[in-house]
Amino acid sequence: MILLGMDIDSPDLVTLKRGFLWQAAFKLDFADDQFLEAMYSFKEYSENGSTGIRQLPADENGFYVTELFAERLPRQVPMCIGAGIHSLRSALDTAVSAIVRESGGKPDTRVAFPVHASERDLRAAFESGLRTCPDCKATRVTKAPMDQIRKLIPDLERLILDVFKPWKDGNYPLWALNKLDNLQKHQTLLLIASTTSGTIDFDTVEGISNKFGLWRIQPGMTVEIARSRHQLLISNPPAVSCELLFPDNGPFGGQHALEVIGQLYRLVRGILLTLQAQFGEDQAALQPVKPPV
Repeated sequence: MILLGMDIDSPDLVTLKRGFLWQAAFKLDFADDQFLEAMYSFKEYSENGSTGIRQLPADENGFYVTELFAERLPRQVPMCIGAGIHSLRSALDTAVSAIVRESGGKPDTRVAFPVHASERDLRAAFESGLRTCPDCKATRVTKAPMDQIRKLIPDLERLILDVFKPWKDGNYPLWALNKLDNLQKHQTLLLIASTTSGTIDFDTVEGISNKFGLWRIQPGMTVEIARSRHQLLISNPPAVSCELLFPDNGPFGGQHALEVIGQLYRLVRGILLTLQAQFGEDQAALQPVKPPV
């Protein structure tokens, strides 16, 4: 299947599905399915008259109100986007878990693909430290969350820190993917659904009166865009363009959602292919590291 340049059946991804990262590849495939369903649902929504411009009957003062309206989005749109984003994020964790297992490490719920706010926080996740018990005052060494990776697979640690750089300033899309996944766990990813721009023409006794503007509306709402004593020209209704945008107060604010998820898909796909090339073909890289004698 193909979505915005994605090709889950390309030869390199078929190889990925047959390799030791096959579970991560299946999650990538599931994300593609979810994004496709969201895209088709939104396309139907935007073409079936769920958004548009309408004029209300004249009120007692003879004014016509022209408003932009948008019905609620089909639930498949935000839910499928949220599920797809979670599957992308989970594919990264699944890949790291598979690499740790192949290297002889023990299954551990703390083994994951690390994403942090800063490089300092990320590097701290690889460092063990001292912790003092607040009750007994005893001090002991605590294992770092990425302890197994540092000890067993130093090549993976170098890839994470030097190539993937999963912190906000190092790799914003990767950090934002993690942020969006955390958001969708607690709420649906609300999206701006409709915009219109251009000229609205009114039929007046003096001739044609124009109003130009750009309006943006949330799903399930209406926005008054004009109030006039004259009616719209029925023969020349303004066109409504319908877009799917992320809210301004979160990651990728104001950007086209379908373009963003295409970018995130390609990002995760590239990481998985890098991991496959590094550790799938060179099995020696996954042999347990022996401590020095």
